[in-house]
Amino acid sequence: MVTFCRPQRAFIKTRSGPEGMVEVRLLAFGPVGERLGGRHHVREVAPGTSLHRLVIDLGLEDWLSMGMALAVDGTHVDAATEIHAPVEVALLPPVSGG
Repeated sequence: MVTFCRPQRAFIKTRSGPEGMVEVRLLAFGPVGERLGGRHHVREVAPGTSLHRLVIDLGLEDWLSMGMALAVDGTHVDAATEIHAPVEVALLPPVSGG
């Protein structure tokens, strides 16, 4: 099981989104966070949006082919997972080293 510590101040929503949209809090690790310009982000998506669609909309589709893992509320999931309620999505790039 993966557990994430999340400082509450990082996820304060400053404005409400359109009716019927679902809030997604993003945690982007390592080079994925660098590419997005920061580690913490908030997005609004339509209910039923897949994580794959979210990743494409973020411009990170190439990271999926490189083995980026996804977690929703601390549980590893695949990219076909749909978002129907407010969640925290972690974008976990592959680890390499030596």
